Amino acid sequence: METKLPAEFRTLVRDSLNFLGKAIESEYGKDTLTYIEHIRLEFKNVREAGISEKLKLHEKILTSLRKLTPKKRFWVAHSFAVSLELINACENAYRTFRLRKSPEKNPAQCVSNITFVLTAHPTESRSPECILIFSQITNALINILDGNSEALAQLEHLILLAIKVPMARDKKPEVADEAAYIYSVLREDIINVLSRYASNNQPVYLSTWVGGDKDGHPGVTAKVMTESFSLSRERLIETALSYVDRTQNDLSIIHAKLKSLTALSNHLRQLKNLNPGDGKKITTLYALLTKAKKQYSTLVRSDSPGLKELSRLLDLFPALVVPLELRESSDLVQIAAEKSTGEIFKMFTQVNKLSRGANPRWYVKGFVVSMTESPKDILAGLSIVKKTLGKPVIPVIPLFENKKALNLAIEITSQTLKNKELHLACTKFWNSTFEIMLGYSDSAKENGALSSRTMIGHALHELEKTVQGFGLMPVFFHGSGGSVDRGGGSVEDQVAWWPDSARSNFKATIQGEMIYRTFASSEILNSIVQKIVNCGYKEAKHPSTLTTQSLISFSNQVAEHYRKLIHDPNFLQIVEKATPYSYLDQLKIGSRPTKRAGQLSVKGLRAIPWVLCWTQTRILLPVWWGVGSAWENLNKEEQVLLKETFKSHPLFKTFVKLMAFTLSKVDLSVAFSYLMNSSLDKKLIDSSIIEISKEHEKAMRFVRALSGEQNLLWYRPWLGTSIRLRSTMIHPMNLLQIIALKDKDPSLLRETVTGIASGMLTTG
Repeated sequence: METKLPAEFRTLVRDSLNFLGKAIESEYGKDTLTYIEHIRLEFKNVREAGISEKLKLHEKILTSLRKLTPKKRFWVAHSFAVSLELINACENAYRTFRLRKSPEKNPAQCVSNITFVLTAHPTESRSPECILIFSQITNALINILDGNSEALAQLEHLILLAIKVPMARDKKPEVADEAAYIYSVLREDIINVLSRYASNNQPVYLSTWVGGDKDGHPGVTAKVMTESFSLSRERLIETALSYVDRTQNDLSIIHAKLKSLTALSNHLRQLKNLNPGDGKKITTLYALLTKAKKQYSTLVRSDSPGLKELSRLLDLFPALVVPLELRESSDLVQIAAEKSTGEIFKMFTQVNKLSRGANPRWYVKGFVVSMTESPKDILAGLSIVKKTLGKPVIPVIPLFENKKALNLAIEITSQTLKNKELHLACTKFWNSTFEIMLGYSDSAKENGALSSRTMIGHALHELEKTVQGFGLMPVFFHGSGGSVDRGGGSVEDQVAWWPDSARSNFKATIQGEMIYRTFASSEILNSIVQKIVNCGYKEAKHPSTLTTQSLISFSNQVAEHYRKLIHDPNFLQIVEKATPYSYLDQLKIGSRPTKRAGQLSVKGLRAIPWVLCWTQTRILLPVWWGVGSAWENLNKEEQVLLKETFKSHPLFKTFVKLMAFTLSKVDLSVAFSYLMNSSLDKKLIDSSIIEISKEHEKAMRFVRALSGEQNLLWYRPWLGTSIRLRSTMIHPMNLLQIIALKDKDPSLLRETVTGIASGMLTTG
């Protein structure tokens, strides 16, 4: 039974799509609108049909789409892509509206820090113009919900503009383009939320990898890093100056002026260009601010609200930049430490020049050593920091991101912390903390999503004990993304299985399109922060040894099935010929190279584009493959114990719920259409369809057996309605993508990738 969505939301979607229909007719003609509506209705009519009936319709519509000119195919793809992005805007607007109507809650006080690390990796596939226009559309939709009668005309106008703007980028972005997008979240309403929490002793910090993530990225250099600092500085100075102007306006009421305010304003303007010795100028800024606050207080007999806000801004961004997290791979870190050379060494040298006169941690929050597999990797990072900055002031953060590293993480950490020099750095410079980053993408690519989470869950709890055993506080940095196979899920589902220390110091990446969703409005950001704070108060559940052993044993069996699949040579043919993988370099979706050079191999596949392929083809395979087979291989007693594990073990319970959500988004008819229209051998196509169908059916039986529910989304029924309504608009773009892959049409391919990502709510 379909759950009805809220009336206000349904009205918003209906009006928006009606305006879009008029815009399509105006831009492309009535025949095109009629054709698009015909396709939509065709798919709507088979929404509840079986795979064979859907496949017949796919072939019928594929034949029809192939008869269109390339230009008209693009029109169709763009129309459906815009419709899905409109629905996303309606969802953000309705969510904001609903949160505004909720009772206002004061931010809870909590001893924890919250840090969002913003990164363009995996990628933001939409064009800057698309992002801008849909931001304005979202605001118009909010105004409509608030009862603004003029907003409907504004919405109609904006949709007319949107149909003229391609969804996808037509050129590969530079790091500066990604930085500009990320720093666009530094709006006044967002900074106000951050300031509100800071004033309540609950800091919410922002940092970023964009401009600092050197690992595998030839475009990141010391110069690019400085440009990233400059772009965030530009945004933050605008805000800082607005606070000073507000203070001057307050004084104008009593016809008073303060020379210290003028000096403060002038100094802020001089900070726009970052040069060596910038840290000293920042220190001067603090002195000028202190003087202005004192003089204002003496004159007015009260503190200045504007200067208070400026102080809070500096608490959040001490150097008036969004601080970077630098990252490099362990092999290059070793070379840089030994030879005092390499780009990462130059980047730290530049940090030293810029930060002179202030704390380098105001500019760089940490140094992540990726692919850490020994204590030597961490100590090499420490050596670079010391050589370039004189003291180990910036924390060195090991990144454990594959099976080998996760299994060795406890031993590596223990051996590292026995090093007296590093332990001293922790106590003297790093606030008696030791930070560890955990990677979800590569571990999931290698072993599947369940095994990845199980390994990370085990590592988290054991690492907490290990670090605390050395008298230090662990800080866990989660390199998770929006999709389930990269650690995604609701805040509650993500943190339910974390140990107490990970809850009390929340730090995680927010990537690609997730930035747009998280920072869509101040209300949405505030809601997410509140959930993190509330989860921080809940005491972590400690599952029994029996259920933990049951989960580990089961996840190992799932991983065996999964690895058997991905290491089959035939499977790599499917990746190459029945997904967009071979054409990733044409997508223009990120500054980082989308794939590694050399022959196609599982090891050589980049984890995030790997997920993108399974999202685009609607099979989402890394989340569920092997789970059903492993379940059916258990005996009755083992199945009973696993059911108990589902009820009592937070990691397993949240995974099963997220797996159910993933299966609800899977459409095998689409995945099979990619196979059937590929250049693969027919025997391989037929055998793959049979194997996938069987494994998918087993996965469905597994979820229903554990949950005791027939409805996969028993815990959130409205999600099923949302997924079904979107499907009729995603299907046509899948078929157009199949044509684009065959015809090697890069424009159509980019538009369909972006449109499908909008419908699936994730690029990768």
